[in-house]
Amino acid sequence: MTTMDIESALMQLRLSDDELRQLYEARSGVWDLLTSTTTKLSPTGARGGGDVHRMDILGTLTSRVDEQIRELAELRLKAMDWIYTLDDSRQRAVLLAYFVNCRRQDGGLMTWDDVSAAVHISRRQVTRVYNEAMANLQKMSLNGRITL
Repeated sequence: MTTMDIESALMQLRLSDDELRQLYEARSGVWDLLTSTTTKLSPTGARGGGDVHRMDILGTLTSRVDEQIRELAELRLKAMDWIYTLDDSRQRAVLLAYFVNCRRQDGGLMTWDDVSAAVHISRRQVTRVYNEAMANLQKMSLNGRITL
């Protein structure tokens, strides 16, 4: 596994944060729509909106969304396992800030300057620590200690 493979997988984790948020929102929105008790008017009169077919759709959709959420959570766990193979706490802190806790309070993705502020080291040190962490992860992957 190359450094690029590790970086790509970690970047996928970073970007999966948005996907997770969207999946939770989709599940909630469909639940609200399909469980609505709004009365519908038809030529034969008013009827409730809670038929069995709608609940089957809800169950299927919820199962699919839950499966995607589970897969993304497993990716997050695997990446955290990689990060915690590193001996250096600064390396772990930088990778955790950038790839796992990747959101600023305003909802935007953290920049390297944000990481610098979060881990209380200079931007230049963040770059150095990050490069060292990626090199260490690559060595561990070559030794079979971590796998994609």
